[in-house]
Amino acid sequence: MGRLTTILTGDRSRRFSPAVRFIEVKDEASHKRFQVEINSPDRHFVVHLPSGQYRLTRVQIAEGPFMSMADIAMTFLVDATVMTYVGT
Repeated sequence: MGRLTTILTGDRSRRFSPAVRFIEVKDEASHKRFQVEINSPDRHFVVHLPSGQYRLTRVQIAEGPFMSMADIAMTFLVDATVMTYVGT
């Protein structure tokens, strides 16, 4: 479970507002990757993942027709008995 928001911290003369297109998480044991579609500048989301250690690996941001990809290295643990909130 989490929430993603995008904001501009610098020059605000951009023509398009940023939005998160997707995030990608990877199971550290099996190396299986899961892509979570967001397509919003501000959205809560829920993803059902098997128990295990995961790494948030990538985030893709869209600004109109322009795309950028950020590599991330945030890890988190998923326990089948509780809900895991990923974020700060």
